[in-house]
Amino acid sequence: MPERKPSPRSYTPAAGYHVLTPLYDFGLAVTTRERVWRDRLVYHMALTEGEVILDIGSGTGNLALAIARHSQGVRYLGARPRTLFRRCRGGHDGVRAGF
Repeated sequence: MPERKPSPRSYTPAAGYHVLTPLYDFGLAVTTRERVWRDRLVYHMALTEGEVILDIGSGTGNLALAIARHSQGVRYLGARPRTLFRRCRGGHDGVRAGF
């Protein structure tokens, strides 16, 4: 059986298409109570100062923003830095990100 070669695009971007990624957060915000459940998730994670979170497939960075709002001294590492940086580079919600 021949070996399967990985495709150059082996993941699905937010909203299914790269062009729709900037609209993903807005679409999620108006169709779900995303901020409520994401903030509750971070609360139940009970993060303490000095902990490190590694988020594989971090997407647009909303989890990083929720962690920053509720957890002082926690370091967040996202494995999708280009999209996350685009979301946070302007200091959204008082949070700045750098990679």
